[in-house]
Amino acid sequence: MFKTFRNRMSRIIEIADVNKHQNEEWIRSLTFYSDNLSKVIGDQKKSVKNIKTEESELDEASERLRKDYNVVKLEHNELIGDLQAEIIRKDYID
Repeated sequence: MFKTFRNRMSRIIEIADVNKHQNEEWIRSLTFYSDNLSKVIGDQKKSVKNIKTEESELDEASERLRKDYNVVKLEHNELIGDLQAEIIRKDYID
């Protein structure tokens, strides 16, 4: 009986030792994976920040273009009004 108990305890110690090594390998792998994920997350945060900056710049450019368009449109309408007035005046003179 003592031999069986001793064999059993010896086997438990062997299994615990093997599990310890496997767990250490898992921990190393998980640490490596975690570090890589942290790097990717950092890169993604930088990308999001750059995209938001670019979005803001494009919004400003779009607003400037809209204002310029409205100015040109107003000037164009004024020119058309002046030409219509000139045509009416010319027809009146003729």
